[in-house]
Amino acid sequence: MNTVSRVLNGKLKGSYPAVVRKAERVRQIANKHGYRANAAARAMVTRRTRQVGVLVPNTPGNRFTHPLAYETILGINEGLQRAGYVMVMARLDDVRGDLAKQSRVFEEHVLDGMIVLDSMPREVERRLEELIPDVVWCDSNVWRDHGCVRRDELHAGLLAGQAVVDAGYKHICMVTYPAEHRDHFSTQQRFSGVRQAVAAAGLKVEIMTEPRTGHEEERAAAAEKLTPNTAIITNSIYQALALRSAAEERGLIPGRDFGLACCDDMHQLDRLWPGLARATFARYDMGLAAANMMTRSLDHRTPHEMSQLLPCVWHDGQTLQPPTNPSIPTV
Repeated sequence: MNTVSRVLNGKLKGSYPAVVRKAERVRQIANKHGYRANAAARAMVTRRTRQVGVLVPNTPGNRFTHPLAYETILGINEGLQRAGYVMVMARLDDVRGDLAKQSRVFEEHVLDGMIVLDSMPREVERRLEELIPDVVWCDSNVWRDHGCVRRDELHAGLLAGQAVVDAGYKHICMVTYPAEHRDHFSTQQRFSGVRQAVAAAGLKVEIMTEPRTGHEEERAAAAEKLTPNTAIITNSIYQALALRSAAEERGLIPGRDFGLACCDDMHQLDRLWPGLARATFARYDMGLAAANMMTRSLDHRTPHEMSQLLPCVWHDGQTLQPPTNPSIPTV
């Protein structure tokens, strides 16, 4: 019976031919008799649901916050599925408020653990650890010796800063977020990395305001800084796209009329803008690492492993090449 249970619950991992044949025979008999595993019955015996939550900062009034998180969520889902767990999405508002007003995710014992994506208000962080016994912090402002996974954002900034210096640019600007949106740890760490690399070359970094759509004065001011001797480093992909749009409105092209580098990446850039010079890594792999950390802790009933800083590498692209046409259209 133990072998049957292990087969039907997906826990028989043997690869010997005899083991594989026995497992297949068990599944054939189960299918013949219409057997389906009963998760509710299993939970009553094991006191575990084999469900893991993924908390994102979206709210009903802000449903599309941080769409890049989808790449990470795909990695989390893959890692949980491999280990026999089910992913359950939760929103920021599911944690806020009195326990009686929260979703069933927290009212009932639905989750064995929770993976938290992105930055959360401090009160939400504290509340989570009261409600959920096992939490992994992924790409989050929370950083401890154990139970955290994030990209090495300081290294991303260092790579971008060094690439701009190596390309020979002397005037270097970095696009920053408005003060009200600088709440994620990566913003400061990327800037620190850029500043270190640039300072080592005896240069300075000028701060530049993000050119927002619909703010013509900001877009015009940004375009005025775009000269053949200037390299712009953006914190995010969205800033790089916004800057390219503002430049192209005035006939300026990254890599020809000014240099452009980015500290961030997303999977779609391989198709949409492969030439962007950027610090690259796979968000999918970050999600997979977070899921593996969670499931190993749950399966072995052990504390979380040491926190992981995931490396990134530099993609040269074409946007840091010396300009081929020194003439600058009038802005």
